[in-house]
Amino acid sequence: MSSIRSVGDISIMKKHLVISAGAMVCCASAMAQNSVTIYGSLGDSIAYSSNEHGSHRVFMGGGTTPEWIGFTGTEDLGGGLKALFKLEEGIITASGSSTIPGEMFSRQSYVGLQNNFGKITLGRQFDITNEMIMPLASGYNTTIYQLYHIANVDDIGSTFFNNGIKYTSPDYRGFTTSVMYGFDDPSTQPGRYLGAGVTYNNGPLRAAFVYSAVHDRAIALNSKVGYTEFAGENLIPGGNFIAESQESMHAFGMYTFNQSWMVHAGYSHVHFVAQSGTTENMDVGEGGANWHTSAFNVIAGAVSYQHVNDTNYYTAGLSDVYFLSKRTQLFVSTVYQHTTGQGTAAMAMLAPSSTHSQFAAYMGTQLFF
Repeated sequence: MSSIRSVGDISIMKKHLVISAGAMVCCASAMAQNSVTIYGSLGDSIAYSSNEHGSHRVFMGGGTTPEWIGFTGTEDLGGGLKALFKLEEGIITASGSSTIPGEMFSRQSYVGLQNNFGKITLGRQFDITNEMIMPLASGYNTTIYQLYHIANVDDIGSTFFNNGIKYTSPDYRGFTTSVMYGFDDPSTQPGRYLGAGVTYNNGPLRAAFVYSAVHDRAIALNSKVGYTEFAGENLIPGGNFIAESQESMHAFGMYTFNQSWMVHAGYSHVHFVAQSGTTENMDVGEGGANWHTSAFNVIAGAVSYQHVNDTNYYTAGLSDVYFLSKRTQLFVSTVYQHTTGQGTAAMAMLAPSSTHSQFAAYMGTQLFF
């Protein structure tokens, strides 16, 4: 009858089951060795600026960090070696548009290999300054963009370079080193980049020192800072200053006393050489503190001083971030800048003021996924 099977049929069925089970185990093993993760950040705020080109402005001001969506993955190649990749696109939450029109993955786009001797990555990626110094900077630790420095000329804010090859060493007793070179390519990146740094992260102390050099770099000092002259060269309206070379050195540190208090401070020096051979320097000093008033709330404040182009920039900011969950935040922040000397106030991410003062305030929400 159809409901009765012979011994041979049962044997064949067992073999099929064993083969199927083996295939499932192999697939599970393969899945365990490979991973792809989708992640990102979305946020926005209602913001007020006291003076941009002579007028106040109310606008949608973004979140506590840049908004983005990313894809990252690894593949276990055996013997301690793995392949990796990352694709990351910047997003403007208020409009849904890309932060850089015409670029599909404007933040990062790289592939690489990693083993016990370190990691090598190739493609568009963060420079060494952004990778090592940014987590120690006031703009990052207070979540206030305007505490980054004018036009981000020192690259502490989000800075990416194309055609890059980067080596990062494994951690050795808290020390990690990193070196990156960005190739000159007239179509995607005029000028070359070289950066090197070392960071120490062990116990309550985290510190970093970074040196970088960029050649043939265009800097929007007219539209972002309001300069009509820099390093002895005249700047036309909307025009860029072209630095034949720009060298930067940064030394930053952070110390965590306990679960409630953390302090941070840093110094940067940037040396510009114009195409005519004339030079200009920028010096920056900053410091601040974070106070965890509870497991769900952080109050942070910081001050900075910048001197460049016969102008002194004094900036102070205060923020309060409340965590609704591990992924969702509410925030409010205020920041003020006053200048003396030649230039007017010109905080990062805002248009230049028509006077020596500029104030901004933000209130919004941020979500990570």
